[in-house]
Amino acid sequence: MIKIILMYVLVLLIIACDSRSNTLDLERINKDHFKIDTLISITSKGIIIGNIINDSPFGKFSINRVVIQNSGKYSAAYKINLAKKEDLFITSKYLCIVDKEKSNFQGWYAIEKGNIIERLPNDKIILDSLIDEFPNYMILKKNGIYNFYDPKNKLEKSLNYGNLIGLNLNFENLPIGIYSLDNGNLKKITKDLSDFKDIKDGVYFVSKPGTNVIQYVEQESFFNQFQEKMNKSNPPMKIEISMNLL
Repeated sequence: MIKIILMYVLVLLIIACDSRSNTLDLERINKDHFKIDTLISITSKGIIIGNIINDSPFGKFSINRVVIQNSGKYSAAYKINLAKKEDLFITSKYLCIVDKEKSNFQGWYAIEKGNIIERLPNDKIILDSLIDEFPNYMILKKNGIYNFYDPKNKLEKSLNYGNLIGLNLNFENLPIGIYSLDNGNLKKITKDLSDFKDIKDGVYFVSKPGTNVIQYVEQESFFNQFQEKMNKSNPPMKIEISMNLL
């Protein structure tokens, strides 16, 4: 009987340890006397996400990742509560919580005999062709992204390997997941990014922000949820945003 009870307790502990919240917690803070470094702004909603530097009698201190509403019925600022290992990553489509301590794969990779490599089919031919076509730029390639730097070392533009081999896609806006290059077409094979090291040999694209995503939500959903809860009553002390888990 005791063994059965101990096994039951052990199962409960395993479930508790493995459980992850599907919400992002925002905590209201005093928004007076600070400057903000804007990461993203939705002018139509009067909402800003950024980092703030607070000028106080005790000196300057920074608070990372805040959401501020400056217009509408109420005005308030909220700190995005993140664990020590977590960070906010913003793509053109998503707001993501990522694990800073986890190895991250993002962009183009080839898998050969179970090994992840950065060498892609014809990538040297492509790079040599770009260097010939754009002699005034220094071109650096990483994970299938070709970055063009001017003589002052300023990044001028980037080209994606997928577009250079004829795929007419906006790789910045692809839904989160792993994609396989199959006979000249890109096919999504999974959104479970933990599968990356276990897939068969081939050429793959991992969409932003990469394999270290913990939670994500589309920007439009985030801002709609935030504004809806802000406008229901006086600005609440805490706001929960529903997120998607990976």
